[in-house]
Amino acid sequence: MKRYGIKLLSVVLLSACVPAAKPEVQSQPTDVTFVGSFSGSAGTTKIYFAKEETPFVTTTTQGVFHIQISRALIEKSSDRRLYFYNSNGEQAVSEEILAFDSGEKKIEDVELASPLLMTGTVLATVNGKETPVADAEIMVGREKAKTDKAGNYEIDAPRNTEVPVLLRKEGFVQTRALWRTEESEEFRNFHLFTKLEPMGSLSVPSTVRFAATTVPLYLESTPNAAFVRIGTAPFTVSAEADSTWLDLSKDISLSSATVSEINLYYQFADKDKKIIGPVQVFSPNNNSLGE
Repeated sequence: MKRYGIKLLSVVLLSACVPAAKPEVQSQPTDVTFVGSFSGSAGTTKIYFAKEETPFVTTTTQGVFHIQISRALIEKSSDRRLYFYNSNGEQAVSEEILAFDSGEKKIEDVELASPLLMTGTVLATVNGKETPVADAEIMVGREKAKTDKAGNYEIDAPRNTEVPVLLRKEGFVQTRALWRTEESEEFRNFHLFTKLEPMGSLSVPSTVRFAATTVPLYLESTPNAAFVRIGTAPFTVSAEADSTWLDLSKDISLSSATVSEINLYYQFADKDKKIIGPVQVFSPNNNSLGE
């Protein structure tokens, strides 16, 4: 499973009326200009912002780009990345800008490459048993696919980058995640949930757990989950008093010592750290990538 994060931003503007005082002018954020460069094989390259249908740039020349995105478009989009596609089938994704970024934003150089094939199964827990979900829609970046009768999917994705993932089907709560792709083809299962609760699941990538002092967690959850707490023993501190809540809008890692524990306990909460979902148990040593 791949890491995910929920980008959550709440902006509140406060103003006051003071007799005989000049009104204050609120300074609104400006547009953002992506500044960077891209490379790939020769051909025509189209550059899109987020899920917009029309490319912002169509060019046959590689090199430096300056792409201005309006403030209105930034604020309405939950995905704030540039997507690159060329006529030879190569693709790439830029790093994401923040909702409150303004002015010029220098991003890392982008290198287009052939996409990798991602496969797996979309599952849901029915009567205590994991069951494949047919005809579920999965979106990875800008790419879309639907699961077959056995719940399986195939979808292309750019290599070595971080892309948002969204799963949905009528009768289920949307699942969203942030998935960092690798260099080669990947197998990855996802889960749908039936309850409108802060719920989700986590996994540890077995390929890196023994090679690092800290190990990234791969998480997925329902949209109203904003925090998770993780412990090596059952929780004894109330949710309100617990200071160990982890913000899902940020990367989350565990120490390799923690990952070596037999069981980890975890629980999701909403933006007010209100718990609705149950405490769940995760066994790191029985976990492997793709399960």
